Amino acid sequence: MIIRKAEEIDFKQVLDLQLELEKTECKFDSNLVEGCYDTNEGKRRLKNRIMDEAIWYKEKVGILEHICVGKEYRKKGIAMLLLKKFEEEIKKMGAKYIQILAFPNNNPAIDLYKKYGYKEYSVYYSKKI
Repeated sequence: MIIRKAEEIDFKQVLDLQLELEKTECKFDSNLVEGCYDTNEGKRRLKNRIMDEAIWYKEKVGILEHICVGKEYRKKGIAMLLLKKFEEEIKKMGAKYIQILAFPNNNPAIDLYKKYGYKEYSVYYSKKI
């Protein structure tokens, strides 16, 4: 299996995955609005993240916001391969730690991260104002 950085020609497929992920995340976070990535502004922001900041890096901490695998490809080890590839790339950039965002109710993601040695580090709280 070949894992590579997303390119502009991949945008439609990445958008489809993001919209699928968005449906799941909306169940966990009432602050999210389903369909926001299906707007012109949402598509622009997603495209910028893919093209300019696919790997975020700050102060020797690699930050991974999402791993999303289409339903038909799940349970085949793809998420693990993506996670390992991220670890390799971010380590090359000098990162010493990786932080991954996961909603507390997203047990499949949490189980994956724990299986590969990640430990709960911090808990975020939010409030709508």
